[in-house]
Amino acid sequence: MMDFEKICIVGTGLIGASFALAIKHKQSGHYLIGVDDAAVIDRAKRFGVIDNGFTPDQLNAAVRDADLVVLA
Repeated sequence: MMDFEKICIVGTGLIGASFALAIKHKQSGHYLIGVDDAAVIDRAKRFGVIDNGFTPDQLNAAVRDADLVVLA
């Protein structure tokens, strides 16, 4: 089984945020990055859904070195 340490979720709305929370609930030690509009990223960070966030124009930086990229 592969272990993904750095996970980038493109789209942190209902599906992406639910996926991130499921990962955090199931297993610790993952670094979760979200890509979405600035307001959505701020909210996701505030509620502890993601560890870091980027806007769509920063997509290259967001997915750099990611072990897994999820399109939600």
